Parts: sequence; C-alpha cells; structure tokens
Amino acid sequence: MRRVLCVALICAPSLAHAQDLNAALADTFAPLNHVENLANTLSCTALYRSLSLMFGTESDLEEGLRNREGFMATVAGVLWTAQEAVVGQTPDDVFAILLPPIDAATDHYLAHMDAVLAQTDAPFDDVILSQVDFCDAIFEALQTASE
Repeated sequence: MRRVLCVALICAPSLAHAQDLNAALADTFAPLNHVENLANTLSCTALYRSLSLMFGTESDLEEGLRNREGFMATVAGVLWTAQEAVVGQTPDDVFAILLPPIDAATDHYLAHMDAVLAQTDAPFDDVILSQVDFCDAIFEALQTASE
C-alpha cells in the first residue's frame, strides 16, 4: 500500500502538469478548430520552436528543429488559406492570424517543460515525448507526401 501511495505522489504532479498543458493548448487553439488539422499543425510548430529554445543555439538539434518549425508553420498557413479562402489575404495576413496561437502554445510547452525540470533532472516527460513522436510522425508523413 505504501508503495502505491509513493508512486501516486510522485506521478501526481506530472499528471497535473499534463492536464494543465492539454487544457491550455485546447483553449489556445479553440478559435481555430473549424479548420481541420490546423490545431495539430500549430501545436507541432510550437513544440518544435519550444524544443529549439530549450536546447538553445549551441545544440546540433537547433537547426533541424527550426526547419521543422518552419515547415509545419507553412503547412498551417496552407491549411488556413485552403479553408478560409479569403480573397486578398497575403501570407503576412495569414501568419498574423496564426502566429499568436503559436506563440501562446510555445509558452505553454516551455512552462510545462520548466515545471517538469523543476521536479526531475530533465525537461521531458511522457507528455512531451509522446507529443514529439506524434509531431515527428506528421512531419515525416508530410515530407514523404511532398517527395
């Protein structure tokens, strides 16, 4: 019994952080949910940005993460434009709409990773690692489709 209680106490903060992150991301993307797959694409854009910020410019991973961020942001712009079809909307107009939720989601990811880092020796938990797997799968599928 004591062992179960200890595991529950250790996992409780992580579960709370995961629920907070999921709720924050859902709120961030709610106004854009009418465009299919846009929230996932924007979330992946923000994830890649937050990871590049977490690793920093000295990391060998930073350039690859920035490339993925840019690619996913472009895909988000295409999804938005295809759905909204607003005449006269420039790429700058589209990114003026999409950038605030990307920025907000980046902040949510960084706050989550900081909270995890404060409790463990690394900023990555199962929530972030599963999101990385999800985003990498989307990225790789889109890369394969574009070849």
